[in-house]
This record gives sequence, C-alpha cells and structure tokens, in this order.
Amino acid sequence: MSVADAIEIAQTCTLAGRTDLIAGFLEAQASPAKVRRQLLAAQADASPEIVTRIGPDAAATAATVAAGNPLVDAAKQLAAKSAALKKEI
Repeated sequence: MSVADAIEIAQTCTLAGRTDLIAGFLEAQASPAKVRRQLLAAQADASPEIVTRIGPDAAATAATVAAGNPLVDAAKQLAAKSAALKKEI
C-alpha cells in the first residue's frame, strides 16, 4: 500500500466521520475504493428508510395543510408576480 493510498483512506474515513476505522483499514491493506464502498454501505445501513403511506383522504389533508403554509403562500405570490411580468413582456 502506498502512502498516497493510506492518506486517501484516512481522509475518506475522516470525511465519513468514522476515524475509528482508519487503523483497521490500513492494517487490512484495503484499497481506497474498497474503503469507500464499505463506508457507503455502512452509511446506507445506518440511514432510516423513507416510508410513505398515502391514505384515502390525502388530497383533503394536503389542501388543508397547504392553505395555512407560509412557504406555499410565498410560492404562490412569486408565481403570480412571475405570471404578471410575463404578461407585460
């Protein structure tokens, strides 16, 4: 293993927040590519899955939530201004 590979492994582990794994990877003489794969796999395993369940009343609920949402209101105002500018041009 080259010094450049060791540095890359240390940097990759540091960026992943897993400095505790650096010594093990270096001892095993893992390639930087293998280290990246293992760190990405560990990150994916640790991430929560996104689960959505849309109920039969989802449209009504979304309309109710959107009615009082300041972000949606701001987006609507910007869209109206944009449409008005397009009409002027």
